[in-house]
Amino acid sequence: MARNIFIGALPPPEYQDKMKEVIETYSKYLKVPLRIDWAPARDFHITLGYLRDVEELDLQKIVQGFSIIKDFKALQAVVYDAKLYGKAISLDLQPLKLFESMHKKLIQALESASQGKYQFSTHKTFEAHITLGRLRDI
Repeated sequence: MARNIFIGALPPPEYQDKMKEVIETYSKYLKVPLRIDWAPARDFHITLGYLRDVEELDLQKIVQGFSIIKDFKALQAVVYDAKLYGKAISLDLQPLKLFESMHKKLIQALESASQGKYQFSTHKTFEAHITLGRLRDI
């Protein structure tokens, strides 16, 4: 059975709670009749990579390859923009160069661990972001 896998960094719980408060506050002031499925606060994460159709037999070696994550230091991120990507409502983050560096290290780790079998799904250039929710019925 194949699985899709997100690789992400989790914000501290207090920031997850703050993002949830902001969503709840601003949702009350939306002047357009949008239906939005907001993500639960516990699911907020900074997306560093996404893999499609990973076979069960390959999971362990990929997880081991991503053990380099433990070498990443704690970091501070700044929200610099809110965007709509298709139906996803996202916050773009800075410092972008730091997130790009982390992403490139994960690409190398994935290449090595999977012997080139898997690559991160990309639509265009990598952008560090947190997805807050998705628009419905559009």
